[in-house]
Amino acid sequence: MMDVSNGITDAEVIQPTAHEIEAAGQVLFDFGTPIDVEPLPEHEPPMLGDFTFAGDALEGPVREPFGAWLLKQKDRKGWVGDLAKAALRDPAFPKRGDPDDVRKRLRDLHADGDTFEALDDAELDWASY
Repeated sequence: MMDVSNGITDAEVIQPTAHEIEAAGQVLFDFGTPIDVEPLPEHEPPMLGDFTFAGDALEGPVREPFGAWLLKQKDRKGWVGDLAKAALRDPAFPKRGDPDDVRKRLRDLHADGDTFEALDDAELDWASY
């Protein structure tokens, strides 16, 4: 039979025998026997703490605190603008705070559900910048 891809016939292909392979210091591989693989200690499966996330190594611009960002939304229409105007009138508003600090302040003031909904909208907008 002729291999048309390279012009070599089956008779021209030299296949080493098992004896020649063993004499060369190689070992025949038995495809029928399953292999139990045990990882070396330094190759244990990685744990979550072993990873460095791309954002960890990068030094980008520092995000403006949520409270300061919210105060700048005072000219905005809708619930977020109303929340910003109310925050400007509150002397104890956490200007350097995160969304949870603002939530705590709203709880302390016994704010209604609409106010918390406005805060959720504001947090999503802030997080997208």
